[in-house]
Amino acid sequence: MERKEFENLLTGLNRALRLFSFYPVSHPATSSAAESLFSTVDNLIKKYDKIIEIEISRNSFTIAGEIIENHPTLSPLAYELFKRRIKKLFFLPGITPQELKSFLIAISMDIDSVEKAGGIDKILIQYKVQNIWINEIDFSLRKELKEQGPPVNFNAVVNMPKAESPEFSELQRILTEVESYVDTPQFKTVLKRIRNLAYPFIEEKQWYQLLSALEVLSHIASSPFVSDESRELTRKTILSLINREVLNFLIQEYLASPLIRAREIILIFQQAGRISYPFILRELIENEDKVERRKLIQLSARMGKSILDYLYRLLDDKRWYILRNILLIIGEIEDPESLPYIEIFLQYPDIRVKREAIRAYAKISQGKSIKKLKGLYKKGDKETKKIIANALKLIREKEVTDFTIELFEKEKNKEIKELLLSNLSYLPDKERISNYLKKLIIKNTSATGKPKEVAIDAIQSLNKMGTGGTKILLELNKTARGNLKKIIESLLSHEQ
Repeated sequence: MERKEFENLLTGLNRALRLFSFYPVSHPATSSAAESLFSTVDNLIKKYDKIIEIEISRNSFTIAGEIIENHPTLSPLAYELFKRRIKKLFFLPGITPQELKSFLIAISMDIDSVEKAGGIDKILIQYKVQNIWINEIDFSLRKELKEQGPPVNFNAVVNMPKAESPEFSELQRILTEVESYVDTPQFKTVLKRIRNLAYPFIEEKQWYQLLSALEVLSHIASSPFVSDESRELTRKTILSLINREVLNFLIQEYLASPLIRAREIILIFQQAGRISYPFILRELIENEDKVERRKLIQLSARMGKSILDYLYRLLDDKRWYILRNILLIIGEIEDPESLPYIEIFLQYPDIRVKREAIRAYAKISQGKSIKKLKGLYKKGDKETKKIIANALKLIREKEVTDFTIELFEKEKNKEIKELLLSNLSYLPDKERISNYLKKLIIKNTSATGKPKEVAIDAIQSLNKMGTGGTKILLELNKTARGNLKKIIESLLSHEQ
C-alpha cells in the first residue's frame, strides 16, 4: 500500500472517530463518516485483494513495512487506540458498513466503559462484528465481562420525532455544523445560539427535540478530542438546559431504550452530574421492576466517584431495600475509600443487606479482604458462609485460592462444601486449582473406578475451567476405569 493511501485511510478513521465522539450514533454526521470510511477500506481491500493489517504503538502506525510516526494529526489517534489496548487492527474482505459502524461505536467509548466491557474485542463480539479483528495488548488485570447484554440492533435505534418548525430546522443545522466550531473563538457564540433555540422546546415540553441537542452537547463535553475549556463551556450549556422535568424524562427514556440508545443518555447524565443524583436514586428506590432497577444501578455506577458522598448519606436509612441497592452501587464503583462505610454492614441483621456488603467488601478490598472474611466465616451461620463462598469469586488475586481450599477442607456442611468446590473454577490461579482438583478426584475414587460424590463435583468444576480443565480430564481419562471413565468421556464428548 502506498504511503498516501495509508495516510488517507488513517485520516478517514481519525475523522470518523472524532465525529462518533462528538455526535450520537443516530446523527447524520456519524452515518456520513462511517460510509466514507467504509468506501476507503472497501476500495483498498479490493485493490490489493488482501486483509488490511495495521500495527499500532503509542504514537505510530505500521502497515506493510510503511511507518507513520510523530504525525501531528495521526499520532494522537494512535495514542487513543493504544489506550484502548489495540495492538493490531485487521479489516477483512467481506466487511460490511454496519460492522464498520459498530467498530466506530466501540472505539469511541470512554476508557472506563471499554475496560468494564472486557476490551474492544469483547465489544465487537457482542456487536456481531466478524470481519474486523483486534489483537489486544494483554489485560493482565482486566475484569471479566460483567454483563454482556443483547447484541446491538441498529434497526432498534429510536428515531427521534422531528418537528418541521423553522426553529427546529435551524437547531439541527447548527448541531450538524458544531464540530467545525469546537476550540475556535466562535464556539461560545454557537453554544449560546444552541441554548436559545433549545429553550422553547423545554417550555413546550417537546422533549425529543431538546434531546437531539443534549445528545450532541454531551458527546462534545466528554470527547477526548476537545480542549478542557470547550468541554467546560459545553457542560455549562447542558446544565442550563436541564430542569426537574427534563431529568424525569431522561430517566424514563433511559429505562425504555435499547443498549445503544441508553449509552447516549448516560453521557447526558454524566454531564448533569450532582443535580441528577436525587432523581436517579429516587427512581431506583420506588421502581419495582427488577430489570429496570438493574439498569438504574448501572446508571448510578456510571456516575463514578462523585456520587459516593451522596450515597454515603443514604446509608443512614433503615429500609433494607435502600441499603441493599446503595451497597450494590458502591460495590460497582469500587473505590477503596468506601471500605469503612461498607464494613459497618458486614454483620447487618438483614441477610439481604449483609450479602451486598460482603460482596462489595470483597470486590473492592480484593486480597486484603481475606482476613476479614475468614473471621466472618468462622463466626457466621450457614447463610453467611454461603454468601462468603460466593463472594470469593469476586477476588482476582491468587491468595483467594489457598483460602478457598482451606475453607473447603475444614467445612463439614455438605451444601457449603459443594458451593466452595464449584466456585474454585472461577478463581485466578488456574494451574494450582486444576492440580488440586485432579488430586481430589484420584483420592476420592475407588480402585474399581467408582467416584465418590466429592470426586464428581470436582470433575464438574474442572469441566467449567476451559482448556486447562479439559487437559486434566484427558490426563485422568488415560488411566480411569469404571464409572469414572464413563463420566469423563461423557463430558469430553459433549465438549467436542
